Amino acid sequence: MKKLLFCCLISLSALPAKAWWDAGHLVTAMIAYLNLDDQARARVDELTALLQRDYPYANHFITLGTWPDDLKAEGVRTYDTWHYTNIPLMADNVALPPQPEIDVIWAINQMNTVLRSSRPKNVDRARHLGFLVHFVGDIHQPLHSTSVFDNDLPAGNVGGNAFPLKSPTWRNLHSLWDDGCGYLSSLGDINPFGQAKQPLTEGQIEQIRQLAQTLMQAYPASTFPAIDELDPRFWALESHRLAVKYGYRGVNGKDDRGRDVLLQPDGTPSDYYLEQGQEVVRHQLVLGGYRLARQLNSLFGRATPPDNTQEKIAVRGVIQRLFDAMAANDSKAAEAVMLPEAALVSIRMQGDKKVVQTSTGKDFIKGLGKSKQVRLERFWDPVILIDGDVATARAPYDLHIDGKFDHCGTDMFTLVKATDGWKISGVTWDVLMNCPPSPLGPVKN
Repeated sequence: MKKLLFCCLISLSALPAKAWWDAGHLVTAMIAYLNLDDQARARVDELTALLQRDYPYANHFITLGTWPDDLKAEGVRTYDTWHYTNIPLMADNVALPPQPEIDVIWAINQMNTVLRSSRPKNVDRARHLGFLVHFVGDIHQPLHSTSVFDNDLPAGNVGGNAFPLKSPTWRNLHSLWDDGCGYLSSLGDINPFGQAKQPLTEGQIEQIRQLAQTLMQAYPASTFPAIDELDPRFWALESHRLAVKYGYRGVNGKDDRGRDVLLQPDGTPSDYYLEQGQEVVRHQLVLGGYRLARQLNSLFGRATPPDNTQEKIAVRGVIQRLFDAMAANDSKAAEAVMLPEAALVSIRMQGDKKVVQTSTGKDFIKGLGKSKQVRLERFWDPVILIDGDVATARAPYDLHIDGKFDHCGTDMFTLVKATDGWKISGVTWDVLMNCPPSPLGPVKN
């Protein structure tokens, strides 16, 4: 049985693992293009023209969004692992096989490094720009950050390619999401896969522009709290959570007792499942475009964002010092980083009831000194925003008590900069029992 499954996975790996079909990449690239400043736009136009010398169909910046997939269609498979990362969703307790170290997270960081350097020739910059535009789109497609590992598919389900569907349009879960859960189907005649590429017509470019503008009106930049988070590791975790919630655990209907029924392999996606998925797709297309524009403006534009890297490191360090104090039950160490007036708020479900509990920094510090438990709290990939002497930090976390998992969720910190450094002025967190696996791995006892 496992030999048969292995052979199936080998055949699936030969399929074109595209993230968003061409239309999705074109839309994300157009949103980025419309948000570039004049200097950045002029520079990307210049580099696009260089790429067009070898690839005549690359007649507009937005075609860079599809170019790396076009290379695949031409038989260039050197960059296959650059398009995805497999954050595991473990359905069973199986041993996780080795994963590619060269993945989409590595690729985005590498493209940025090359484009920031003054050493590469412009023709090489043009190619790396094309890869960057595409991979930012890839990582915002949820199923390009997730693979399910279980007893039937111990090597993983190839990002949903091994999750078959009964549908005349989508052969598997991956293709369903590449097509935006149907949201992008009407644009399938633009650069269809498997056909010789042609330059975009003015009408096609305008069609993509109008859709991009419609999406930006529905989702202005101000509606995305993490829009300025440009770390692709965070993007991958963000996409992974969406894939788990709406892809693999997306509600497909109700049973005769009114309970949620999830979409299963060999199932048919319902209208409700598609509607929920399309909302996620629209959100991700726009967010990917806004973030790509910020990267390109930083690389080529006039405005240079303020460099507050050291302040972010300091904020992260204060949070870690608090967690270190918790692990050591050290009230003095906690008092050094938390204001006694700090507002602490937790929210959890008890049965069908939502329970909110509040306390103060003083209460927390006092209780810490009396505790006998070893509480190990870990956080990762924080989104830190700083405005003068005020900062916020949001991060997923897990908590282990005396070496055993207790709960997980999301922490939201507020901090103020006092005369002796950053101090925690508030913490809000939710308490959950089921979260995606931590990228930090299991706790070592």
